[in-house]
Amino acid sequence: ISLLKVRGSYGLVGNDKTNSRFPYLTNISLNQREYTFGYEFDNTLWGTNILLLGNDLATWEVGKKFNAGVEIGLFNNLTLITDIFRENRSGIFMQRRVVPATAGLGSTLPYANLGKVRNQGVDLSLEYNKSIKKDFIVSARANLTYATNTVMDKDEPSQQEPYLSVIGHPINTIRGLISEGLFESDEEIANWPTQTFQSDYRVGDIKYRDLNNDGKIDKNDYTAIGNPTIPEIVYGFGASTQYKKVDFSFFFQGTGLVSLLMDNIYPFGAYNRNPYQFIADDYWSESNPNANAKYPRLDYQENKNNNQESTYWLRDASFIRLKNLEIGYSVNSFRFYLAGNNLLTFSSFKNWDPEMGGGNGLKYPPQRTARIGFQYNF
Repeated sequence: ISLLKVRGSYGLVGNDKTNSRFPYLTNISLNQREYTFGYEFDNTLWGTNILLLGNDLATWEVGKKFNAGVEIGLFNNLTLITDIFRENRSGIFMQRRVVPATAGLGSTLPYANLGKVRNQGVDLSLEYNKSIKKDFIVSARANLTYATNTVMDKDEPSQQEPYLSVIGHPINTIRGLISEGLFESDEEIANWPTQTFQSDYRVGDIKYRDLNNDGKIDKNDYTAIGNPTIPEIVYGFGASTQYKKVDFSFFFQGTGLVSLLMDNIYPFGAYNRNPYQFIADDYWSESNPNANAKYPRLDYQENKNNNQESTYWLRDASFIRLKNLEIGYSVNSFRFYLAGNNLLTFSSFKNWDPEMGGGNGLKYPPQRTARIGFQYNF
């Protein structure tokens, strides 16, 4: 053991970033509301409107942070660093969602210190450096971070179904319906709970699970699906070597426990665009009545039944990428090299780069680049 270090910390941090600079003051507009009256409706008077209800009990949100770590060095070549952390953040300033209509507030819902969130995880890093021979040097490194958060408290209706609650789930959780595949017959549609998103749904359309068993499928059947849209695992590893005049290095980057939801990918109709390749390759049709097709029945107009957020459009967004690769040769004061970035990506999701996240993939993707160059040192 060439190095041993143990550390720990505990403290409180505050956050005063709110929706308003002065949340304790009520914000009123004097010319916001109007009322028109008269025999010919030719008289209009303007009145006040409350834009923000002040809360004279508003305070900072407070985070209680704890961290413990150890750093170990072995044989003067290998270093391992481990940290575990937890933060309990309370008093998060947010808007109320459950206010009786009899309060007369309308859509002007008040803000208060309501939310609680727990963040915790572990951070690992490993580094190895070794001069094997006079002209042979090896260096390797790896890191991994696992971080997750959980909503501990939020203003929610107490009478709602438990699966509708966001409490107990990460902040960036995807919510949607649970897909049961595609309808295979008119008889199946007749015996299935009524799907309320569109009156005209047919064989080849997506069928959903009735979570509350009330005989109809609507927004009350939405639940937490998949992993969060922000990866809970981020890792990387790489190495570099130098043997006499030749040097070589690479680095891989990856993510895990992350999902994406495809959306706005629907061809034709209101979207007026050509279909994606995966749609053209495998969609439900009378000639391909596959209940597990990658895309449901094509429609000439917007199909609101099929466009719902659901597990049908949920995908695993984890990936591993060859982020950097470089090989070089040095002679005298010159170094010639060949390098590349984002050369390879391995992922179960193939429709676009998974690092771009959900949506329709119509964003500018990470560039794959290759370059040849030389350096002169003087």
